[in-house]
Amino acid sequence: MTERPLSVCLNYSKTLSYKEKARLIAEAGFDSVFLFRYRNKPDGDLKAQAEAARAEELGIETVHADFKEINSIWAEGEQGEELTAFFEKCIRETAELKISVMVIHLSSGNFPPAFNELGLGRYRKLCNLAEELGVCLAFENLRKTSYLDFILEKISSPNAKFCFDCGHENLYNGGAGVLEQHADRLACLHLHDNFGDKDRHLLPFDGSIDWERIAKRLSASNFKCPITLEVHSDDYVDDDFIRKAYERGTRIRALIGRYDREKD
Repeated sequence: MTERPLSVCLNYSKTLSYKEKARLIAEAGFDSVFLFRYRNKPDGDLKAQAEAARAEELGIETVHADFKEINSIWAEGEQGEELTAFFEKCIRETAELKISVMVIHLSSGNFPPAFNELGLGRYRKLCNLAEELGVCLAFENLRKTSYLDFILEKISSPNAKFCFDCGHENLYNGGAGVLEQHADRLACLHLHDNFGDKDRHLLPFDGSIDWERIAKRLSASNFKCPITLEVHSDDYVDDDFIRKAYERGTRIRALIGRYDREKD
């Protein structure tokens, strides 16, 4: 059995340069990274991230689109149109950089606007563009998984996919079975830990998530994407963070591998 690749977010640190982060990630042993397309940074920033990663011979599995003001996508007005245009730009940049998946959010907070035909039309337009350019849009589970259910039910495009975030599930959905419901459309993972109180993006095994259970569920999903850590170094004081992240990734991989072998 081929060993599953390990990936991590390039922007795990707010202080280091893209080049320095990419070097440390590669030295730690990771196979690939995912990038973040910031809305408040100039054109060319995403390309700079990609160049830093590729200079260290790291693969790039996904681009995560900025999700500021995401609730406006469901509302009439200029703000929603501007956000849709930003996402279109992200899709084009992702395609130009030859990256196959873009992660996108659907709502924010406990009281987002109700999902509706306006928002559905905007997301359908984005999926059509993504399909035309050979990019998959991976919609992430957040507080309100009903938005994810709605979009994946209404948009049948083969390029409309699912990003499973176990930290969000633990925090907002109490470990509910969002993975199992949409496993057939799973395109990428965001693995991190918390204590069920705050979206901390801790290293796996530093919070309350049952990683044995996560590994068993992931194995059962027959996922094909990398094992990806979406961890941030803000809550850690040591400079060994990314090496420690790699070690946690290998522990998760070993757990999944054990369940994979039981299926053979």
